[in-house]
Amino acid sequence: MKKTLLSLLLCQVTMAQSPQNKNLMSFSAGHTFMGTGDLRGFNVGFGFQKQLNKHFGIETNLRATSASGRIYFAGIPNSIIPESNKELRFSVSGAQLEMLPVLSIINEGIKISLLAGPVLRYQVSSRPNSFGVSYHQNASSLSVTYNQSFKTNTLGFTGQVEGAVKIKKKNYVGARLAGHVYSGELNWYMPLVYSRQI
Repeated sequence: MKKTLLSLLLCQVTMAQSPQNKNLMSFSAGHTFMGTGDLRGFNVGFGFQKQLNKHFGIETNLRATSASGRIYFAGIPNSIIPESNKELRFSVSGAQLEMLPVLSIINEGIKISLLAGPVLRYQVSSRPNSFGVSYHQNASSLSVTYNQSFKTNTLGFTGQVEGAVKIKKKNYVGARLAGHVYSGELNWYMPLVYSRQI
């Protein structure tokens, strides 16, 4: 896993040092939907896209994500699940490196691009392992066994589509829809993207 990460980082450095002709640096931020969508949060990314010609390129992104959500307890009244009890939430945070071949279908004042490639992801999850409910005459209580440090390194795949509009001579603004698959999970990112030619 470490060799793969070092190889991807070396490609990023090599691309950044090569002659640049309408290459793009980008910043993106937006919504994250993890798993079935019950865990929601945000993602932030920085990227570099090397233009090989008018329609083809290669892009690397470094992205950070964070998402969380309430646990669904079937048949348990919400009144016994305190909002302030953070142990009753799933939370997932991660950092990932994306290496993406780019096909630019339209590349003029409007850019429409398709991207697909591998994702190397490091993820930390906090999730309950078990829970129990006890009922008393005047009150009810909820007990939770909690795992606070579940860490994984995974290699996955992403497919993305981006649309952007040139707003000045070298600047684009747009949006991207990205689906990521790793460790049997399907996650969605919907960031807004600002790009600048360099």
